[in-house]
Amino acid sequence: MKAFILMKKDISFCFSWILVAVILTIIAPIYFLYMTDINRIFFEPVCLLSPLLGCNIVLSRTCYIEDNYGTRKFLSTLPITRSLKIFSRYFVGFVLIVFFMLVAVCNAIIVLDVSLHAKFLLIAISVGHIFEGLYLLFYYRWGV
Repeated sequence: MKAFILMKKDISFCFSWILVAVILTIIAPIYFLYMTDINRIFFEPVCLLSPLLGCNIVLSRTCYIEDNYGTRKFLSTLPITRSLKIFSRYFVGFVLIVFFMLVAVCNAIIVLDVSLHAKFLLIAISVGHIFEGLYLLFYYRWGV
């Protein structure tokens, strides 16, 4: 229950950034398809890397908010452990990656009328989870 409250806090504090990231996830592939001379082979990676960029924006913003002294002081007064705080951040990152990938796939199918290969989708989700894991590892281990 406490982890759910922490996840709700992360999402509610960064709601405007989530909207910006969703707009970026929708607009970037449209821009690359219609405004540039991009080859069709490079379109799928662009379509699947834009959600990873959007997820990174939100994840880095939540870590930035947590770096604030007032937020750290507030979190230290709550009856939660450090491991629960880290678990909730990893779970929020997982949910964000899945959400942004769904937005990208819906955007590709509905707006752009393009089908994405499942192997590219799985690779992008795997890369997103690896990046999220490394980012949060460095953040919580060394404070980078």
